[in-house]
Amino acid sequence: SLKGIVIPNSVEKIGCGAFRDCIGLLSVVVSSGLTLVEQAAFEGCVLLKTIDLPDGVTKIGWSAFERCESLVSMRLPQGLKELASSLFEGCESLQSVEFPEAVLEVPQSFFKGCESIRSLKIPNGVAEISYAAFSGCSSLEEIDLPDTVVRIREGAFEGCERLSSVRIPSSVLEIDG
Repeated sequence: SLKGIVIPNSVEKIGCGAFRDCIGLLSVVVSSGLTLVEQAAFEGCVLLKTIDLPDGVTKIGWSAFERCESLVSMRLPQGLKELASSLFEGCESLQSVEFPEAVLEVPQSFFKGCESIRSLKIPNGVAEISYAAFSGCSSLEEIDLPDTVVRIREGAFEGCERLSSVRIPSSVLEIDG
């Protein structure tokens, strides 16, 4: 079965579901030519431990890394302006994510079921924490919300059993129930 992939500079796009359910895939090395990772591109790659995306990536589709159960950390490319929903849903080993600076929202179900995340720093500029964004992050103990957040959607922290406190910045105008 497929264990490793090296994607050359000539590749600009990884298509929808391209490597979905490649259950033996351990690592992906991506060259600087890549700009687009479409939805579900690596969904269900349960043994995938490492993937380093170049800063030239400007879009990652929804569920691109959903159920990558062995993924421990991820540095999202600085070229990203928008994050897609369910990007890391079910990534139960995920412990850390480095966000790009230009992001305005933590989208729906972004970290849903990421049981190993203990703390996160959300970057300045994020205005919304969407529906179920951190739902089921049962190890999440602390989260730092920036003063730019204005809305926290329903179920954003549902099932975060170890979350002892969340500082709600004075910028927040709406918390959905």
